[in-house]
Amino acid sequence: MADFQEIGQTQVTKKDFEMISVLGKGTYGKVSLVKKKTGPDKGKLFVFKRLKKQQIQQQGLQENTLTEINILLRVNHPHVIKMHYAFQSSESLFLVLDYCPGGELFWYLSQIGRFREQAAKFYAANILLALSYLHSVNVLYRDLKPENVLVDLDGYLRLTDFGLSKILN
Repeated sequence: MADFQEIGQTQVTKKDFEMISVLGKGTYGKVSLVKKKTGPDKGKLFVFKRLKKQQIQQQGLQENTLTEINILLRVNHPHVIKMHYAFQSSESLFLVLDYCPGGELFWYLSQIGRFREQAAKFYAANILLALSYLHSVNVLYRDLKPENVLVDLDGYLRLTDFGLSKILN
């Protein structure tokens, strides 16, 4: 993963974040809720995505991971998750992303079963705006499913997980 460069307005490390809780675990790492301990965004909540380099390399996902990071560096839209920082240790990559306290759209669908027409139109419009923006910056999003659509603090949808996406030339 030598091509990976540190980004962000200031250089940060794991020590700049206080772990609050684990939000999920997967094959390649885990996702946690953290609070920033330093800097101008001190006290702000973020999602801390830790990816194990060894797992990424064993699965041959280096290109997918670098593509995801490059996409997150490139995009800036209210319906797309934002990456604030990225850094690495010898064992892991760390992505610090927006926290969407509403959770996954999947959870709402499992609870409600079916949205009312007005809600469905609103959510469809959110997704359409995100996909339209991504296409305008030559990003092909290829993993649209309720688990990859998050609900932010204001009830708007945000696309996340760009591991299967492609940058078109």
